[in-house]
Amino acid sequence: MRRRQPPEEASDGTCTGCGSDLPEEYCTQPRVACPHCGATGRTFSMTAQDGVAVGGASSWVQTRPGIQSTAQLTDCGKLTLDATAPAPRNEEDALAICHRLVQVVNSSGGRWSAPVAGHQDIDAESMNTDEDRLQMQVVRATEDTSFWRELNVSGTASREYNATSAAAQLLAIVRKKASKYASAQKKVLTLVLDAARSPNLTLSEVVTAFRAAHLAECQEAGFRAGLGS
Repeated sequence: MRRRQPPEEASDGTCTGCGSDLPEEYCTQPRVACPHCGATGRTFSMTAQDGVAVGGASSWVQTRPGIQSTAQLTDCGKLTLDATAPAPRNEEDALAICHRLVQVVNSSGGRWSAPVAGHQDIDAESMNTDEDRLQMQVVRATEDTSFWRELNVSGTASREYNATSAAAQLLAIVRKKASKYASAQKKVLTLVLDAARSPNLTLSEVVTAFRAAHLAECQEAGFRAGLGS
């Protein structure tokens, strides 16, 4: 996998031994020794927003405005989630998440109204110009209870993943919800996976891994739709 290159990003590899500027490299290839001093260590300077240089490898940081969580992805596929208190309570962000989802759907041609709070298993509901109902149930995209407990007790928490293990977390949530409801009920529910406080699950590498390995099972889960926020 090549180092992430956002638009207008400037990235240069520098030898940690002698400071020489070196050509771009791929993390899937063996690190070539510096032709000047033989060192294999590298640092990268990156000018793109959200790009940082850590430990001789380029990385990408993703956050959500107003949310106390940060995800970092290195160019070698290591994912780190760091969070600071307070931890979320139940689905306190549910209506805001549904608003965000409707905005995304409408930006692609949808005509859904602003969501309003629902009742019982429906967290929010929208209607379109044909008077179809979009009934949404929001569920936190990760149920790592030990992570949230540590966050509440210590004030901070951190976990490491890769794209495969992060995608498996999403599938576990879908499976759990699918087993809870009857087929008729699932057909009218849109399952919304709330990853606002778990930005590691929103990185494109995780989404790609999820679609490649688990999309078919999710489509067979029985919900009207399974959508990430």
